[in-house]
Amino acid sequence: KHDFLFFYGTCNGDPYWSVTSVRHGKYKAHWCTAPGLGHFNKSSTKRYNPPLLFNVEKDPSEAEPICYNKMPTDSEDLAAMERIIRAHAMEVSTFQFGNITKEPDNEGEGPGHYALCCDRSRDCYCKESIGIMNLGTRLHHDRYHDVVGEEEPSPPTRYQSIIQYME
Repeated sequence: KHDFLFFYGTCNGDPYWSVTSVRHGKYKAHWCTAPGLGHFNKSSTKRYNPPLLFNVEKDPSEAEPICYNKMPTDSEDLAAMERIIRAHAMEVSTFQFGNITKEPDNEGEGPGHYALCCDRSRDCYCKESIGIMNLGTRLHHDRYHDVVGEEEPSPPTRYQSIIQYME
């Protein structure tokens, strides 16, 4: 369990994504706001220091901040704000962006040809019902092809050929 869940975005005006808000228990704090999702517009962006603080249990739509450009007066809210400010400082000073390394395509995969697989070590042969709602199982795989009306990609793997022969 995490005490703080940071949200990254671009409304701070930085040339890269940075912390825009954080969830902490029943609180959510915003360092900047902008209309819409994911579109930075300098003229409509507002920044806050200290951040806007909301009690999302009482105000789930985040319409009425507990405080606006000042520290809260209620002792519980003030203690939460102080924890949030410390956690924000730690996040900003220690977070490092990384590069996502794309997994190489397996045989038969490529743009437009990806499928769920429960166990690649068995060439996606998954007869048993496992997983959440059978995602990645052979049953899910077969239902997918039934619904979309597509045949399985060819050529089948060695194990798929053996299984098709056995069934």
